[in-house]
Amino acid sequence: MHKQVLIRVLMLAVGLAALSVAYEKASTEKLMQITADRFLHSLDDAGRAKAQRDFDSKGRQQWHFVPDSNFEKTYGYGRRGLTYNGMNGRQRALANSLLASGLSTEGLTKALSIMSQEEILRVNENAAPGRRDTQKYYFTVFGKPGTSGNWGWRVEGHHISLHYTLRNGKLVSAAPTFFGANPHKVDGGYRSLGAEEDLARG
Repeated sequence: MHKQVLIRVLMLAVGLAALSVAYEKASTEKLMQITADRFLHSLDDAGRAKAQRDFDSKGRQQWHFVPDSNFEKTYGYGRRGLTYNGMNGRQRALANSLLASGLSTEGLTKALSIMSQEEILRVNENAAPGRRDTQKYYFTVFGKPGTSGNWGWRVEGHHISLHYTLRNGKLVSAAPTFFGANPHKVDGGYRSLGAEEDLARG
């Protein structure tokens, strides 16, 4: 099962990398604007209400990287955004394109691999429903994507927390950024964050 999950992750990463080649002449900021716009426009009103917030909303500065179960009870606020669970296939592809716009091909592979490991944890831990879920990653766009004013976007869930802020068409912040991995090594020896782990232990 672990090998099958890894194969799916690598295939998705290759597909998204190929997609990025189609936009190779565009800047990172333009890619973010295009993919955020396409993602938002693919949603119905209910989905957009979850996926889009005001730039100045309090939630933009709240972040974490722990599993979703008991989150609100523990931290005093609920996660906001639209998860994969609330998307159809086309919307998931567009959400992944947005994710790809903020990462290198290597970074995208790491992110997708980390997300896929929730399934490994679910099986290994015999986890309660909702605690380990590869679909519970929240996508949020803050403000209106464009070349003027402020806007940003975030992807957050267990062991992933990525935040981007743009001002007048320029990327001014890609922080906070968090990547974690559990298990740190899967069957066959693959490590999502192998280089980072070796550096930390060196």
